[in-house]
Amino acid sequence: MIAARHQSVSRKLASFPVPPRPPGLAEAIKREIPAGVRLPATRLPAREPGQQQWRVAAALFAVLGGGFLGYLLLHELWPSVRVGPPSTPAAASSSTHGLEPEVRASSASPARPDLPPTSTDVRVRVVDPQGRPLAGARVALRGESDSRVAVTDRSGVARFRSMRSGSYLVRSERDGFTTYEQRGVRIAARPRIAVELTLLAAAEDQLTVIAEAPSTEPVSVASAATVTGGGPDSLGPASTGGTAEPNDQPVGDMFFRAYGVNPFVDTEEDRLSTFGLDVDTGSYGVASSYVRGGNLPPPEAIRVEEFVNAFRYGDPPAVSSGPDLFTLHVEGSPSPFAGGEQYRLLRIHLRARTVDPADRLPAILTFVVDTSGSMDGEQRLGLVKRALALLIDQLRPTDQVALVVYGATARVVLGHSADRERLRAAVESLETDGVTNAEEGLRLGYELAAQARRDGTINRVILCSDGVANVGATGADSILARIADEARRGIELTTVGFGMGNYNDVLMERLADTGNGCYAYVDDLHAARRIFVEDLTGTLQTVAADAKAQVELNPKVVERWRLLGYENRDIDDERFRDDRVDAGEVGAGQEVTALYEVKLKRRPWRHGVVATLRLRYRPVEANGPGAVVETEQVLRGRDLAGSWEEASRGLRLAAVVAELAELLKQSYWARGSTLAEVARRAAAVRAEFPGDERVAELAEISARAAELASESREEPEP
Repeated sequence: MIAARHQSVSRKLASFPVPPRPPGLAEAIKREIPAGVRLPATRLPAREPGQQQWRVAAALFAVLGGGFLGYLLLHELWPSVRVGPPSTPAAASSSTHGLEPEVRASSASPARPDLPPTSTDVRVRVVDPQGRPLAGARVALRGESDSRVAVTDRSGVARFRSMRSGSYLVRSERDGFTTYEQRGVRIAARPRIAVELTLLAAAEDQLTVIAEAPSTEPVSVASAATVTGGGPDSLGPASTGGTAEPNDQPVGDMFFRAYGVNPFVDTEEDRLSTFGLDVDTGSYGVASSYVRGGNLPPPEAIRVEEFVNAFRYGDPPAVSSGPDLFTLHVEGSPSPFAGGEQYRLLRIHLRARTVDPADRLPAILTFVVDTSGSMDGEQRLGLVKRALALLIDQLRPTDQVALVVYGATARVVLGHSADRERLRAAVESLETDGVTNAEEGLRLGYELAAQARRDGTINRVILCSDGVANVGATGADSILARIADEARRGIELTTVGFGMGNYNDVLMERLADTGNGCYAYVDDLHAARRIFVEDLTGTLQTVAADAKAQVELNPKVVERWRLLGYENRDIDDERFRDDRVDAGEVGAGQEVTALYEVKLKRRPWRHGVVATLRLRYRPVEANGPGAVVETEQVLRGRDLAGSWEEASRGLRLAAVVAELAELLKQSYWARGSTLAEVARRAAAVRAEFPGDERVAELAEISARAAELASESREEPEP
């Protein structure tokens, strides 16, 4: 609407007779700009036939009465030739890194006044302080109407085609260099205009340890991983080529996001804790791969709740009847990892009602498989093919599966079919080739799924990828809106990650969350079997939508409390009963566990209420969500175990899992604890879960992590 009005005004102004440009015009315009508005440095361009009249008219409109509206019009129509303050020593000293982006504009041919501005090709060149090009730097341009991410080539250039006009945040980052960020960079869209931004990265000696001050943006944090064992090939070939990762990283090009650590909260000030349920397990899988490869994972890779929810705790199966789909269980005991006799560890456990595999709804599955060059190898595409072979064996005659692949472009390998042999042949034929256009692959997958949509069925897209995108729309924003819309229509998204090095955990988690599905990571056939065989019904059939929990701590009994994990699942307390909130989805038979560390008051509390758990969700029936259900469970002081030994085996296991995650995350609240102590207790808990492969794996990983920390003399300390 505003753009149309601008065009209308500019056409009218273009018809006015305009006298020669008055002297001091630029200074007069600047005096009309309200105080506090920052104007990027601009100079009047040379006269261009057919264009100078309406530009000067716009300027006069600003001077003679247009005020701020006239300034906006002028700023929109006049081509910027510099962004930010002039590159003087004084100006540079005020920059975040002592540097300012430099903009140069050149025109291949004069712009035609009868054509409206469309888009601009942008080249961002990243160099070091000596002016040498930096290959492999990640560059993001983020604006209100357009956002892109690209990686610089050998000449240090990242290219963005057809960027829309507007104000952008420009961010450049590369391992070994301080992240550069500049807001308010103006890109003026004109036909066939190339804009070049030159960003200078800070020197390596200015690099801060990411673990000490983690960023809240997606960043490559492989350089912050603790190198404690193995060699450059311990986790496979270098992701950037050659024989070793740069900067002695154990694994290169691993993208994570740090969400911080929940603090202790005074119950008198805030007694409520509200969060969306989460059944993701990807963080545990990625961290396990790091440890098995001989390295401790970077702290940013750890999400405590995904460690905790990767395990089954031996609780009785859900046998609830009526409208309630969940069984709720709340318990507590002293914890060996919490200091002081007043501290207790509370475990809340929710389990969705199971569905017999024979009673599962017919499934319409659309697999979108990344077959780009980055997926080459037995632990990537090779493992994807073996995982899909396991799934094919579990299909029922009423199920249909389609297969879409993407590299530089996307294509349909097989439309929806129930023919197992055709499916096997299609999967076996997959080969890697080309760059990665994830956006096109997902778009084609959703188009295929939408065509096959039927009432009374499961309709799910399953993405198998390393999360990397380097051509097309490389950021998540371009596809997130489509994913959210389709999720509301009943097409959900599950993401399954493969590969170490050149892996984007941030994108895989965000896509699954938006698509109302879960995010898992597969690094061996055992993990694939858990997802595609043992937990297949829960993976496919959602039974509860927008599920959220609220725990109320009693201020008469509890002095303060802390939720372990769920930092990125937090929901405002007052919105617990706001059913417009997009919370979590839970599949048939899936379990959700959350842990609270609480400090009890010294007064007698045995007969008082410690905490009340409330669960609110919308049951998902065959033809869509039903009426909202809310249920609750109360934990009283007399229900708390008197000692660690008296606690249930489920609580003891959960405590060990959470403490391992807290130590690897380098949580402040894990100070005083050690990986060696966790390993000792994990071995004891293992004996209580005979035959449980995941618990056996926990004991082995805990012991290996303790060895690595001891060998490096870098035991994680908060």
